[in-house]
Amino acid sequence: MGSEMCIRDSLRDALQERFMQKMRKYEKFSEKTEYRIVPFVMSIYGLVCKSTRELLESWKAVAQDFSFIHDLYNNVQMNLIRAQHEMIKFVENKAKLMEAKKKWEGTVR
Repeated sequence: MGSEMCIRDSLRDALQERFMQKMRKYEKFSEKTEYRIVPFVMSIYGLVCKSTRELLESWKAVAQDFSFIHDLYNNVQMNLIRAQHEMIKFVENKAKLMEAKKKWEGTVR
């Protein structure tokens, strides 16, 4: 159970760090434009960053508007597609690394 909590905490911290990186990036963009962009941070496992959830929670009242909901779900869908793509790339790269490691170990011995 301890290792599960460590993994969960590590993942939560990584998501929060990514959220903060995006916030800094978007603040710079916002200074130059009139647009406000907020980060939607999600892990490849489908876990949504706590700060992202809190932002979404704060929009409940506005979310009654159909155009807002349409835009919101459109962006979530794109994020899910991107997360799936990143997961596939991770698996492919891991397989390539394992294959290279086997070849390297075969030449070293």
